[in-house]
Amino acid sequence: MSKQRGFTLTEVIITLVILGILVVVGVPIVMNLLLSMRIHTAAEVMVSDINAARSIASTTHDSIWVVFDTGTEEYSIYKGSSVSTRILIKNPMTQSDWIVTLQDPKYKGADIISASFGSSSELLFDQWGDATSGGTIILNNELTVQVTELTGKTEILE
Repeated sequence: MSKQRGFTLTEVIITLVILGILVVVGVPIVMNLLLSMRIHTAAEVMVSDINAARSIASTTHDSIWVVFDTGTEEYSIYKGSSVSTRILIKNPMTQSDWIVTLQDPKYKGADIISASFGSSSELLFDQWGDATSGGTIILNNELTVQVTELTGKTEILE
């Protein structure tokens, strides 16, 4: 009598069914994890940029504005004493205009739901680096970036 080697059709089908179930269950979990990571990355970059804006204001003794646009999912950083005279500044790391868009693939799925600083979507640091008002930026109704008035302390709240 000879020994048979290999798998039976039943064993192959059961293995494929189990793999199929794992894929159906696992893919959405992985996709949600990736989205959550992109949202956290966007929040961390935002905090870093806000802290940089505060630092630039205090070192240059110029007013620095972080302007949020929920419609385009962007924020930009300007300098100048008023809305009418402010100019877009360059990001010191990239030497390009300091505009951050959440449409960038590395932030795909991260959305600025709201940005509120008093009655404005603009955060202003005065020439001493003090935040003229506190406020929040809400990302995907999942994370909140909070800026404290005066100190400009910026943190991510979950």
